[in-house]
Amino acid sequence: MVNAQMARGVLNDDLMVRVGKDARDAACLSGAQEMNVTGRPTRGMVMVAGAAITGDAQLTRWITEAVAFGQSQTPK
Repeated sequence: MVNAQMARGVLNDDLMVRVGKDARDAACLSGAQEMNVTGRPTRGMVMVAGAAITGDAQLTRWITEAVAFGQSQTPK
């Protein structure tokens, strides 16, 4: 949680990352997919396949992006 909003999480073997609507396309170009768990896209959230995270540097990059986005938002 960052500013009382979910920034990231884990679903099965995948990483959920809140990047915001404006950064979603760039995140998808970096290997993520738009999050769609319920049959409807979750705006501003992406899923990163666990198998695509091959080291600490990649995991740190995604977590850093999620925290930075969370810090840019107004606390709830």
